[in-house]
This record gives sequence, C-alpha cells and structure tokens, in this order.
Amino acid sequence: MHLPDGDVARDTVPTPVAGLDGRFSATIPEAWQVFYAFGGVTMALAIRTAEAALGRPELGIVTVQSTFCAAVPCGPVAMAAEVLCSGRKGAQVEVRLWATDDPTGTVVPDLVVTVVFGLPDP
Repeated sequence: MHLPDGDVARDTVPTPVAGLDGRFSATIPEAWQVFYAFGGVTMALAIRTAEAALGRPELGIVTVQSTFCAAVPCGPVAMAAEVLCSGRKGAQVEVRLWATDDPTGTVVPDLVVTVVFGLPDP
C-alpha cells in the first residue's frame, strides 16, 4: 500500500470550529503514521493552533513545552486553545489536542502544548 507523501505545511492547518471560540479541528493524514500519528506533526499542529488562536503575527515563538499524555492516531482531531496571557511584548497560549470526530465535544488532553510568544530581541 502506497500513501501519498506528507506535507507538514499542508497537513498542520487548523480549522476554526464555528460558534466555539478557541476550538479548532483538523485531520492528520495516514502519511504521518508511525504506530500512531508522528509526535512532531501533532506538536506542529498544536503550535499552529496556538498561533491562530492568539492572532498576533508580530510575536514569534520563544519556547514550546509539550506533554504527550496519550497516543494520537491519524485521522480527525480537535484542539482547544486558551490564551493564558497577552501583553504588550509577549503572550502565552495553551493548546489541548485530542483524537475525535466531534470537535465540539469534551476536551481530552491527549497532547498539551504551551507556547510562549514574544517580540524579536536583536
């Protein structure tokens, strides 16, 4: 069986869930399956969700911390993003990602990612 090649930029785009602030959905293609979805792709999807939830392109990523709580299979996933703080020069966003075909349901922390954003410092 041959699967199409994965494309990280294409395969890690979160889609906002209508009517639910901070909720997003996506589908992780089978191209990223090792035993489950490749952890780097789930983390990249969570980071891009944090960027989308924050909506401040002038801030860059300073640091990312992740906790892999459970294996995430390829297929539909949901993300819940919460902006923990957003100041003049920085911000912090937490994203919880879990496997589900219902992005409006209960949040399950299969992957928890905290992203710290800040202004560039020359």
